[in-house]
Amino acid sequence: MPVLQRGVTVALALARHRAGVAALWSAVSVCLFLRTWQGAVNAFDFLVVHTAARSVLAGQDPYTDPLFLYLPSSALLTLPVAFLPPSAAATAAALACVAAVVVVCWSSARLLAPGAPPWLVPLTLLVVLVSPAGGALTVSANTEFFAVAALPVLYRWAADGRWRRFGVLLGITLAVKPILLALVVLAVLARSWRAVAWAAGIPAAASAAGLAVMPGGHALLPVVLERMAHGSPEPVSPWMEVSLAGVLRNGAVGPEWILLARVLVLLLGAAAVVVRWSRGDAGTPRTVQVGTLLVLTSVVGAPLAWDHYAVLLVPLFASAADGLTTSRHRRTVLWCSLPLAVLLVPRLDPVREPFGYGFQAGTALLVVLLVLCVEVFRAPRRPFPHARRTVPGRRAHRVEPA
Repeated sequence: MPVLQRGVTVALALARHRAGVAALWSAVSVCLFLRTWQGAVNAFDFLVVHTAARSVLAGQDPYTDPLFLYLPSSALLTLPVAFLPPSAAATAAALACVAAVVVVCWSSARLLAPGAPPWLVPLTLLVVLVSPAGGALTVSANTEFFAVAALPVLYRWAADGRWRRFGVLLGITLAVKPILLALVVLAVLARSWRAVAWAAGIPAAASAAGLAVMPGGHALLPVVLERMAHGSPEPVSPWMEVSLAGVLRNGAVGPEWILLARVLVLLLGAAAVVVRWSRGDAGTPRTVQVGTLLVLTSVVGAPLAWDHYAVLLVPLFASAADGLTTSRHRRTVLWCSLPLAVLLVPRLDPVREPFGYGFQAGTALLVVLLVLCVEVFRAPRRPFPHARRTVPGRRAHRVEPA
């Protein structure tokens, strides 16, 4: 561990120089161009939603496609793009995904770590773009690009107590793709029921409108749940799943043991969320850590998940940049970075083995979750300040100074 810490210190010292920052931005520019080109050529995930939107325009049921596992609101919101040819739609989606990666890295550093050094944004961008996880997001032009870009803003608004804005933005992301559904718990913990109503009402209303214009929508819930319960739909390789259920399924583990493992993970994550939220140090660190615990628990405990969900951990590492000078933050970030390094290993070929890349990436995400939970349980509990109880009957929001 001391050797790794010295190596990290030396690497960061080199990146602080102006020439090092310029070199990082040059490498980022090349990676941005390559990922955009790859996404425009491929755009596998976005074309699934694009095809569903064109099916709606043609009066057909989009759920006949086994790959379409989204809410009706996803097909409805993609209707404007459905008028474009697939090649133009793929290019637009590739640009949106690459822009989302830039936004999540820049916003995480500027909104969640205002005192972050200038090398943090290009270094984070470079790591995300060269990793297979970031490549899976951009090359497939995954439709979660809006959620990825909105995540740091959601954390910032939640930390500042702007719950109505939080609920509206979260509801829009859920209407596009419900990957951040677990963040509704943040509003529940803060007892902001208006935010919960906005977050639930926007996708519900958009999905209701989608069901009204598409045939066969009455079979939505059973069809989607059944497909998700059985893992990856064809022709997607099941060996690339990174959820705990997917990893265990590929290891020929029985369904009853898979269910038990998922329940244990969800209970552990929920306990860590409650413990961390009840601690008295309200503000950005608590919001980001609780939000990351919620997202990571939902990913690991989901019926199926993919490696590009690791991009949702960017705000956690960016927000810890201000605290790298303390031994505790340095240890937490380092221990979380080590398992995530598995996601930086290039995939030379689509490994279709139980202990291939999907197993390694899924284990890495599980280890990160366990590390975060251990750090939460080991931290000393501090009571809330008495000032928070001076005005009875009102809920106080602590706003951090800029």
